[in-house]
Amino acid sequence: LMPQGSALGLHFLAFACCFVMPLYIPAIHPQRYMGLQSGTIWHNSTYMGMKFAAVLLLIFYFRYQERYEKKFAAGDFVIFTLLLILVNLMKPNFLLCFAPAMASVLLGDCIASRGKTLKRQILFGIPVLISLAVIIYETVVLFSGERSESSITLALAYGLRLRTKHPVASLVQSAAFPLLVLAGNWEELKKDRVFRTSWLIWLFGLLEYLFLCETGPRKDHGNFSWGYSFCVFLVFAVCACLLYRNCLEFCRCYRRSGEKTPAACIKTEGKKVTGRLAWLTACILLFIWHFLCGIRFFWILFRGGSYFS
Repeated sequence: LMPQGSALGLHFLAFACCFVMPLYIPAIHPQRYMGLQSGTIWHNSTYMGMKFAAVLLLIFYFRYQERYEKKFAAGDFVIFTLLLILVNLMKPNFLLCFAPAMASVLLGDCIASRGKTLKRQILFGIPVLISLAVIIYETVVLFSGERSESSITLALAYGLRLRTKHPVASLVQSAAFPLLVLAGNWEELKKDRVFRTSWLIWLFGLLEYLFLCETGPRKDHGNFSWGYSFCVFLVFAVCACLLYRNCLEFCRCYRRSGEKTPAACIKTEGKKVTGRLAWLTACILLFIWHFLCGIRFFWILFRGGSYFS
């Protein structure tokens, strides 16, 4: 995401993003994990497998979404297909977030080219269709035998309301940092395809979490939260990287005295230094708070504590 950045700084942010957890506010919600949404989950091996495979997939996708209209070789097609199959073998939730977002991006590219690149959009999307075979098989297995009474249905925020009295607050607690970074970088949605696509994946993940649930014995398992959990991790990683870039730009644009350099950056043009500095400070403090909550929860589990702590 940022090859020109400091390796040490970026490695720390990457490490921290593997531990960030929802903000722990006992006055609103007494638990650190249950009833909240977290990209850091330690008790489910298939989620951790999905998370690893999805990161590999997105590294590939973000690289090729910039140039697929000009070059998408047979080897790239095979790799993309295998990565999609690998993710789906772990958990099908990720594709429910990723596929609609990718389809939206491809549709936008097709419209922008006035249909001239339609064949390229179709070629880039075929691996997704191939990988659906895995989900069809998983659906047959999951909803047969003793679990034949289970099915998928529409229900407004059932999973979100399942273990918390303050569902809206739980969404904010879980994604406060990326939401604040988004608020300060709204214009980047137009300029940065990775940033825009990541938030699009997050949006479809949220819609999945809010409107889909299961019936039968699996109803209260919250299985439609896995995709959104990864989406939270994704926007944390992308926004941590963008905040790092914001800080570098701010330092380049203003001297210690507050005087602008000749090459003033776009982010701070026409804005007060103190306002931008206050926003950067708030983002950094929020990220540290999320990180410390995650480290504390990990330490509780490491010492034999409960997920209900």
